[in-house]
Amino acid sequence: MANKSWNYEKDLVWKDEGDVIFGFGRKELTHDALVAYFKDRYPDHEIQWLHLHQIHSPTVVESKVGAKELIKADAHYSFERGVGLIVKSADCLPVLMSSPPSKQHPNGAICAVHAGWRGVENEVIRAATRKLHSENVDPATLRVYIGPHIRISSFEVDFDVGSRLKETAMRAGIHERNLTEVSRINERGGTKEYINLEVIARAQLTAEGVLSALIKTMHENDIAPDTRGTLAWASYRRDGANAGRNLSFVIRL
Repeated sequence: MANKSWNYEKDLVWKDEGDVIFGFGRKELTHDALVAYFKDRYPDHEIQWLHLHQIHSPTVVESKVGAKELIKADAHYSFERGVGLIVKSADCLPVLMSSPPSKQHPNGAICAVHAGWRGVENEVIRAATRKLHSENVDPATLRVYIGPHIRISSFEVDFDVGSRLKETAMRAGIHERNLTEVSRINERGGTKEYINLEVIARAQLTAEGVLSALIKTMHENDIAPDTRGTLAWASYRRDGANAGRNLSFVIRL
């Protein structure tokens, strides 16, 4: 993806596509700073920002303006205008989606998913796509952006976890002979291997009818950021409890 299609700020990378904005905030970006930034950029639009109480689950919910409590879930969607859906991550995959207006949904749909390795295994990305499909959103119309997360060169796991994720990949249609795209054995030996979560996530999306050409990865300087290896992005693997969180969001103006 060409960098010129993105707006790069100190703590924020974002792009607009008509009335939809996709963005990824680095670890120093606070919620208040995010709100202020888009209030200044779009003074004629009042954006209601909606969060989740994330629990590494496959739960998908519709977020609505005015809810008094955070819902326990790891994916949320909306058919409303003036809404910004946020997910927080620190190595996990943020996956943002939008669909164009349709007869059933004149405003289109937006969706934000938080998928760590447990979320990938629990198929929260597939669950979100299926939920939208059940709400009469055609998966083939979805535009998807995958944000900064831990890349294969940093995501070392025990063989047990690796085996479970490779089984998840095969459920999404990746043939056993192609698992080298998913897994890389630790050349030092032992009981560890490296897993490519994005390859699995992409397979899960296409398995539900999303078009491969409409799935994009956010790049910086022509490279997809590895959260563990890039200090500007939050990484639990690198910093533990002091990691902070990256704020990823999709807005329907």
